[in-house]
Amino acid sequence: MKIAFIVEFPTQFEVPFYQYVNEMLKAESLKQKAQNGGSLEYPYIKTSQAAQGFDSSFDSPDIKSGQAAFQDDVAQSDIDFHVIYNNTNQEDYHDFELGKKVGWGFNLYEGYTYFIADQNDIVNSISTILELEKYDYIILNGYKNSYAGLVELCKKKHIPIALRIDAVLYNLSPLKKILNRIYLPFAYRKFNHFFAVGSETKKYLNWLGVSNERISYFSYSVDEKWFKNESSEQEKIAALKEKLQIKNEKTLLSVAKFVPRESPWDILKAFKNLNDKQLVLILVGDGEERLALENYAKQMPHLKMIFVGYIPYQELPTYYGISAIFIHAAKNEPWGVSVHEALACGCTVIASDKVGSSKDLIVEGENGFTYPSGNIEDLIKKITLSFNLNEIEKIKLNVLKLKKWGYSKMWCEIKLVKS
Repeated sequence: MKIAFIVEFPTQFEVPFYQYVNEMLKAESLKQKAQNGGSLEYPYIKTSQAAQGFDSSFDSPDIKSGQAAFQDDVAQSDIDFHVIYNNTNQEDYHDFELGKKVGWGFNLYEGYTYFIADQNDIVNSISTILELEKYDYIILNGYKNSYAGLVELCKKKHIPIALRIDAVLYNLSPLKKILNRIYLPFAYRKFNHFFAVGSETKKYLNWLGVSNERISYFSYSVDEKWFKNESSEQEKIAALKEKLQIKNEKTLLSVAKFVPRESPWDILKAFKNLNDKQLVLILVGDGEERLALENYAKQMPHLKMIFVGYIPYQELPTYYGISAIFIHAAKNEPWGVSVHEALACGCTVIASDKVGSSKDLIVEGENGFTYPSGNIEDLIKKITLSFNLNEIEKIKLNVLKLKKWGYSKMWCEIKLVKS
């Protein structure tokens, strides 16, 4: 079976998943060849360039690809997975909430098979790719804006399509709920299957009348092993503590954009009311409210609140590594991948009840806590309780939770869907 995932652009936590899948396909191919009595030569000719010229018999629009091609004499695995980007020019991603371009610190265009559609002719260039590759089914990461016309294209070519979705009920206004209930059941009839990022999204799909049989999970997972290993590097931890002048204090961490949606004020106000000199609050991030937040913190010079600005993704694990507690205070976050990152690094996590991943990754009072969004008093209570958790039991639970929502599980969910 041959699967394609159509998404706008690569991200720092999605690309490692694509690379993981590529490695799994290599392993499956090796196993298959061994069972057939073949030699165990490396089964891929792996391209190293980020994007290569694409030579085909089609008179195609501007399509670029990076492929790990099989040798002609080596049997392929029974399944293959490609990524098609429909809205990228391979430049750094501009984050509108941060108001700047951000780089991820590693090459997002290597270690997996991908294609880049022509932004000036998205539908026709993707049509060319579909003609060439003969996919058994397509996963779309959306169906509006840059995805416009792709549902109809797949239907025309008789390719089954699945929609990956992260919508949730709790961030919809009453009017939006009414409109969605009227319109979306008709729009969603075009899709053969759905991939929800978490259980809250699955509830949303059920609310719209989609049966469980048509729903699988395809979450925003992270490279847990990499986060765990990087966050345990003692030299990096010692260097960062020295840089931030942290000694024996217990550290609270927030990784957020300083915008209303992510509620950074709730964390600062809770920290102020805790009024504990034995605690340190590190705020990683940037955004429109940064200056106001910093000025607020300066009014409490006896408390240690450190604004470190935007931190490259490759450096984040060390910040998790020096922290005992991670707080995700957003009032509108359908998933919240940083919860996954923090648990992988051993942090106790406190999240608002408007962070979708908290419903799937946090067990109340065992590996973290949730609190009603905006309820600063309850946030303070949960911070205090977090210091009393059983660390051994917390680690055991984290392993079980992360396994259920990690790369291996997501890959199984994807490949078990029948075209």
